[in-house]
Formats: sequence, structure tokens, C-alpha cells
Amino acid sequence: MAQLHWEAQVLDKRARQKASIPQEWLIDLSLKDRNNVSDIPATCGLLTATELEITETSDVNLLLQKIANSEWSSVDVTRAFCKRAVIAHQLVRDPYLTVLVWISSPCSSQTNCLTEIFVEQALNR
Repeated sequence: MAQLHWEAQVLDKRARQKASIPQEWLIDLSLKDRNNVSDIPATCGLLTATELEITETSDVNLLLQKIANSEWSSVDVTRAFCKRAVIAHQLVRDPYLTVLVWISSPCSSQTNCLTEIFVEQALNR
């Protein structure tokens, strides 16, 4: 069966999304047997301890205070949140098992929570 035009567009878009993620931020995990992937940010090895602290800070005022006090730079905070978003983007929802599982194929059903990925532009700005 011939591929529909929209299917080709989806494959192209997902390939461009994956290409816009820094290669060192692609995580390679086998989570097929896992029901819970909430620990992936802490266990995948992509985020440093400081980046985990930054992205798990729920108080915006504390985040701003640490930037103002030069504890964290705006680049550090931006990089941490970009990494965390890229991790989420690389997860999928299995509609039959209703669990999150890891995928590495650009044509699989990713969460697709990022439509455009501008890591370098964000860090430069």
C-alpha cells in the first residue's frame, strides 16, 4: 500500500525534530518492561545533579533568586529545562497498556510534546 501524503510529512517532521536535538541528548534506554518512567530524568544520565535540582524547583521565586545571586546562570537554567523537555519528547504512550515506554525510532508514536526544537537558539539568546 502506498504511503499517504500526510504520513510522509509526519515522517519528515519527526526526522527533522530528532535532527534538531543535540546528539549527546538522545537517550538510549530499554523500558519495554517498565510501567513507570517518572524516574527517567534522574536515571538516564543526561541531567547533572544541578540540572535536576533546577528542573525540580517548583518555586519560580527561588529559581529567580538563584539566578540573581549568580548561583545558577540563565544559560544553566535554559540548558536544564531544554534537556528535560527533550527527555519528555523521547517518551511515548502505549495506547493499549497506558504506560510510557521508550522509543528510538523517529517514525514511532512519540509524545511529540515539542513541535519545534531550538536548543542552540535558546542557549545563544
